[in-house]
Amino acid sequence: MNLEKFRPALYLSSAYKVDYEALWREGIRGILFDIDNTLFPYYVPHATNEAKALIDKLKKMGFKVGILSNGRSERVQLLKQEFGMEGVSRAAKPLRFGAFRMKKTLGLPASQIALIGDQIFMDVLCANRMGFKSILTVPIDPVNDEKSVMKRRGAERKIISRLNLYPEDLQEAGNSDEDKAIPRKAD
Repeated sequence: MNLEKFRPALYLSSAYKVDYEALWREGIRGILFDIDNTLFPYYVPHATNEAKALIDKLKKMGFKVGILSNGRSERVQLLKQEFGMEGVSRAAKPLRFGAFRMKKTLGLPASQIALIGDQIFMDVLCANRMGFKSILTVPIDPVNDEKSVMKRRGAERKIISRLNLYPEDLQEAGNSDEDKAIPRKAD
C-alpha cells in the first residue's frame, strides 16, 4: 500500500498551533476546517470561545474560511451561523464532492486552500486528493470520540507510526517519541 497519500503537509498538536501567518506568506488564502476533535470535541454542541476567536482572527487576516465536515446537517448549520461562515455537512470525506463544493464557494484554486483536520483517512486523504495543503492535528479528545471514529483510530496510529510522523510543534519543544501516535483509550 502506498502510504504517501496519507502524509500530511504539516502535523501539529492543535489547530490553534498552526502558524497562519506562514500559511499566508506561502500563498494560502482559504482555510477549511473539520470541526469535531479539530476545533473542539464532537460532544460540545456550540462553537467555543477559543474557536470563535481563531475564526475571527483568520477573517481579519484576510483568509476565506469554511467548514468541511462529515457531521450532521443540523450541527454544521448551527456552527455555520455561530461562526458566520459557509460550510458543507455530510461532506463524504475522503471523497471529493463536499471539497469541490467548498472550493467553488471559496472561489480559490486548490493550491491556495488548506484543510485542517484530525483524521488521516478522512481529512488528510481528502486534502491530498484535492491538491489542498493538508494539515493534520492531534485529536482534541480521542478517548471520548464517536464510536465510528474510534474504530479507525488504531489504524491511524499504525499509519502515523509507519510514516514516522510526530507533531512538528512538539518536536521543536523537545518532547519524547513516546506520544507519537494518537493517544489510546485507557484500559
